[in-house]
Amino acid sequence: MSTTLRECALLALAALASIATSSPTQPHRGYPSWRVERPRIDAGCTSLSAEVVLSGKEGLGVVLLREGASCDLRIERARVRIGALTKDAIAIEDWDEKQTTYLGFAFDNERTWNEGVRTGALELVVSAEGARRELAYPMVHAWDGWHAPTYEPPRPLPGAGSAMPLAVPPPTESEP
Repeated sequence: MSTTLRECALLALAALASIATSSPTQPHRGYPSWRVERPRIDAGCTSLSAEVVLSGKEGLGVVLLREGASCDLRIERARVRIGALTKDAIAIEDWDEKQTTYLGFAFDNERTWNEGVRTGALELVVSAEGARRELAYPMVHAWDGWHAPTYEPPRPLPGAGSAMPLAVPPPTESEP
């Protein structure tokens, strides 16, 4: 085998080995994001839970989950109020088969962070069974730090008490 061919083979082997041994604990960079402080509110015939699923430089996205009785609930208006800024939803999707809907809001989210705005509210006007309700979900704009791990250690299985599933059995006393 020639030197060049041997070097190429070793380089390919090293590349494959580095792919196979990449760390599952690579952190991702942390950015400020919006969170709903009180995620569940009674909407009359059902309760609505809100979760911010997208928070970036140009706005945020919220998923609403309808829980409990399935009544004819309509969202008449959705908006966020952040400091002096008020923005209506640019998208209100219909309820899907999982009883969820998505609300999208476009605004300069980076600017609100840089100006020190850390609180806001998701405001909804809903109607169900002839009654109209105004709901407000308090929100906070928070930053958890520069880095956050993307790997979560295994958690106990439901009903297993404190037993943790192990990928590799613990060594026995006779093993080093």
